[in-house]
Amino acid sequence: MEEYVKIVGDFVSERKGKNMIFYSRGESEDFGETSLYPSIYRDGLLKNEHKLYRELIRFNEKDFEHDKTTIDCLCRMQHSICPTRMLDLSEDCFTSLYFALEYKKPDKEAFIYIFPIPTDKVRYYDSDTATVLANLVKLPLQKDGSRNLYGDKSKTHLVQIAKDIIEKGMDTEEYNKKLNFLLHEIREDKPYMQPYINLGDIFSVQCVKTRLNNDRILRQKGAFLLFGLNIKDVEKPISLYEDYDKPNYWRDEYEWQGMPIKEMLKIRIENTMSLENIENLGISKPSIYPDMEKVGEYFKKKYGG
Repeated sequence: MEEYVKIVGDFVSERKGKNMIFYSRGESEDFGETSLYPSIYRDGLLKNEHKLYRELIRFNEKDFEHDKTTIDCLCRMQHSICPTRMLDLSEDCFTSLYFALEYKKPDKEAFIYIFPIPTDKVRYYDSDTATVLANLVKLPLQKDGSRNLYGDKSKTHLVQIAKDIIEKGMDTEEYNKKLNFLLHEIREDKPYMQPYINLGDIFSVQCVKTRLNNDRILRQKGAFLLFGLNIKDVEKPISLYEDYDKPNYWRDEYEWQGMPIKEMLKIRIENTMSLENIENLGISKPSIYPDMEKVGEYFKKKYGG
């Protein structure tokens, strides 16, 4: 534990005064190339993301009745263990340590990722950028044959439009006409959103502070990485391991919002460390999962014979 605290402390101290906020994420093992992948990109779920989103709300409408926007709904889904295009982050490195150890297998090594993110790159729940990215969830992956006012309004078509815009050098007003089908979805959240979508936003990853609309995110001191589309391969997420300052598939004359993350610290967790080690710090299942089912599960195990 002392070594973990020292590694995190040294990393943060070296960047002190640089107007950064430090987020962390725990993973129960090294997933290799699929590390830091949002869950919607696993198990072939992406092709039905738009249906999954709507079905979850349709069957659980009461749970979502106080959520005002798409990003509010995604936040609730993420904390209900539903697949989304978000990755959980925490401002508390011990909370992330709990998540790394919670499902760790004895023969696997757990890892913590520390992300220093410039404070001016952190978006809030009501930002236009976050709203654009959140509403990608409503688009099918491929043209699905359903009738609508806009013809093909798929993610694949959106990527093709972007490539055409880049090659043809369209001006902002012209290319925004081609994005009307996305604007239509966005206006469910923001009816007065102007018809000007920053093309770079669609193909970026953003750090978002959402509303604290449920007890879990409040207890876990959470924020999210919200993933846009990968213009190179729409069926894969944008990789956090690449350099997005000037990607070779994006011309310099087009604004690129890119990645708020320019570096990360990956910490291997010692096999001797366990959940019991961090309970003395006040980090336990009842403090992480405040709902009755999880609290009951914890105390049943603790006080069972």
